[in-house]
Amino acid sequence: MKKIFYISVLFLFATPASVFAAQERFVRVTADAEVMAPPDRVTITVGLQHKTDNLKEGAKVLQQNIAKALAYCRAQHIKDKNIQTQNVSINPSYYAADGKRTDKPSYTLAQSFSVTLEDLSQYETVLYGLLDNGINQVQDVRFYSSKLKDFRNEARTLAMQNAQQKAQLLAKEAHAKLGKVMTITEEQTAGFYGASNISQNSYINTASGIPAAGVIPVRAEITVQYALN
Repeated sequence: MKKIFYISVLFLFATPASVFAAQERFVRVTADAEVMAPPDRVTITVGLQHKTDNLKEGAKVLQQNIAKALAYCRAQHIKDKNIQTQNVSINPSYYAADGKRTDKPSYTLAQSFSVTLEDLSQYETVLYGLLDNGINQVQDVRFYSSKLKDFRNEARTLAMQNAQQKAQLLAKEAHAKLGKVMTITEEQTAGFYGASNISQNSYINTASGIPAAGVIPVRAEITVQYALN
């Protein structure tokens, strides 16, 4: 008995995409904007270093001076949540001042803490006050803005306006009319993403000799694609 096999053949005809839709025209532009944020907060990191040959007595002196500095901060009505203390470090040394090795060690004890001021008018008073109340090191001073979200949104708005102006100009030169927005991409830029607050290192005010605040740049960059009609 013969077996008959039937083979069906499916013919596919490719149709160019242009048959179904007209070629899409668009313009893509990238624009940025930067706004300057005045700082309204400052964090001062200070420390106390004490050298001693007697570890027990040295630790006592360190604790007393740190307690004095913290009491001063509280007397300036600085909130406890804005005072962050760090652990004590103890570094023994078996070398004398002349570089010769000794059997009995000397010790360098250190402790630091940070103070955040919500009122910048307190800045100089507190900084000098800490130096007068047991502190012998100023390790870092950082000014920042607590209104970062507002400044970011302002930069975004300006960047979008700049993108639209650029796109309108290009469309005009191409004898086309700017259509609807197709895509918007926000680019990552330095000084825009990261910490919840943008901060900056302070510079030295030559008149007073202490770190001073400066404005903080907040930048936004976007890429927008518009349809062309």
